[in-house]
Amino acid sequence: MDESWVGHSDPDTSQQTNPHAVMLIPRLRRLIASEAPGTKLSITEWNFGAEETINGALAIADVLGIFGREGVDLACYWTYPPAGSPGYNAFKLLRNADGNNERFGDLSVQTTSPDQDVISAYGAIRQRDGHLTLLVINKDPVNDYLTTIRIQNEFIGGQAKRYRLDKSANTIQTLPPLPVQGNHLQMTFPAYSATLLDLTPHLPLQNGRQMASWPSWTEGDPITDALTPFGPALRTAYAWQNGQWQIYRPTLPAYANTLTKVHPGQGLWLEIKKPPDSIPLAPVTGTITVTINAGWNLLGYPVAAPSYLPTALGQCSSAVDAIFAWHDSTWDTWQPGAPAHSMALLPGEGFWLHATNPCTWMIGTAWLR
Repeated sequence: MDESWVGHSDPDTSQQTNPHAVMLIPRLRRLIASEAPGTKLSITEWNFGAEETINGALAIADVLGIFGREGVDLACYWTYPPAGSPGYNAFKLLRNADGNNERFGDLSVQTTSPDQDVISAYGAIRQRDGHLTLLVINKDPVNDYLTTIRIQNEFIGGQAKRYRLDKSANTIQTLPPLPVQGNHLQMTFPAYSATLLDLTPHLPLQNGRQMASWPSWTEGDPITDALTPFGPALRTAYAWQNGQWQIYRPTLPAYANTLTKVHPGQGLWLEIKKPPDSIPLAPVTGTITVTINAGWNLLGYPVAAPSYLPTALGQCSSAVDAIFAWHDSTWDTWQPGAPAHSMALLPGEGFWLHATNPCTWMIGTAWLR
């Protein structure tokens, strides 16, 4: 591609908004949206050379991150990097980093860097287990970078798995896990390196009351099994069903508990004492069906990836006129007409939803982006 004639700002010829960058894929996406909606985008051959060097490997990793971020449906590398070469390991870092199918996610999430020309960052949810994966590339050939990664709309806990390809070795290195908690972590990225991070989503717990749900609940799970992850910290659970409160308290005899089973998408008010900071969220696959009744519903978001409103509501968005979520001892509210990205439904959280009409909420990957 000759950037001398593509990379300029004449709207009648190239539709470029930046005279110094070729915005090929976004421009093709705009053309498809206006002229042939639904058409897939394929790049039949690509190769930026130097696949047997670390800079060629970083170029491969960077391009693969861009393809994922921009929604390219198919891209064919020409021809293939030699086995064991840096270019080969760049592909392996994203597809099989540990030799046991540890790979980059398949649901792109918005990821930004203050200087993409030096530090590239790409993120995706791996839908089979809900893990957040991040690819960070330091393209500076000399300087290491100490960087703070901040994560929005997801709570990360436990330890981050780390895999790295850099100029010091011609293999993928498995680094010691990095303890993380909350929504940020700090680490150093060596010069000329690509690092894959694998982060486990957690449900944060707070002393007192909170609304919660659990992604892996299945229809009819006994309440005693469903609340096992909360351990001895759980004091009381309340559910709102058919206009009435139901209660489960571990210290009550079985006949006194009116809440005996749970179902997917159900939300609970929990009373918790001296809990751990967080507990890991379990994976969910496939589509989950949740019944929304007219009036108030106490629901949960059973998918292991966050989603903004109203997109998260899918086909039920027109039936919902209010949502209240309890975050950090305050109410967050959403109503139709609220600014885009003003509120997201988070994995494992519970919330009040008011509907003007009943609706069957089909929750799946179609509503996650």
